[in-house]
Amino acid sequence: MRKIFVNLLCALIPSRKLRHRMRMRMTFDIRPLIKFALKDANMKRVRIDIFQGHGGMKKVIIVLDKRKAYKFPLVPARYDSPKTEKMFTDAFREISPLKLPKMEIVPMNMNGETIDVLKYDFISGTPIGSISKETLNKYGDKIARQLAEFLYAIGQSDPKSIKHLKPSVRAKPGFMYGWAHNDIGGNFLVDEHTGKITAVIDWESAKFCDWSQDVLAAHKYLKNRNAEDIMVKTVIEYEKLYNSHK
Repeated sequence: MRKIFVNLLCALIPSRKLRHRMRMRMTFDIRPLIKFALKDANMKRVRIDIFQGHGGMKKVIIVLDKRKAYKFPLVPARYDSPKTEKMFTDAFREISPLKLPKMEIVPMNMNGETIDVLKYDFISGTPIGSISKETLNKYGDKIARQLAEFLYAIGQSDPKSIKHLKPSVRAKPGFMYGWAHNDIGGNFLVDEHTGKITAVIDWESAKFCDWSQDVLAAHKYLKNRNAEDIMVKTVIEYEKLYNSHK
């Protein structure tokens, strides 16, 4: 009955973002998550911000006083994501020209089951999908250059710690082929005052692959925000980098 009530109520909310937030709040009791984060961080009387990941109810991020962030997987299908994300960020942190958060795994008992929680220092910045069209137009070229340098550096890399995840040991990077974030569209943060990308987040989908489809998905994501030119410019800049290093 509760699920039916939640679905009926959320169906009346026109905003998808608000709809996801309301469904998550009514479906999951996040008070134990907040209590866990406060205790682990040994913090009291702090500002608490709560964010949801893509898809609405798969994960929740609790930020304490804009200093510490805790990412909780909410559904069993996501319980392995903290270890996966940490593995990839550890592999690419020294390679990436853009900042990747340093992460720690903290175990938590949830409903009698131990789950992994991802803990990291909060990184300031605005998700690309929340930035105004005017700001994106102003810094579009700068953002594109940074993305191109990032895609090139990651794509041409071959970290030893994740070699076992390649499609074959002989697989080599090529043009728009190699290691990729694989969900780049809405997962980088930007300083709205300078156009600098402050971090690339959410690495659990990273993969060694043809990542042209990820670029197309990012193009579609930004097109819906009137900033589709960014990915076009990113590919142009990436091609220049690739050809200059051949």
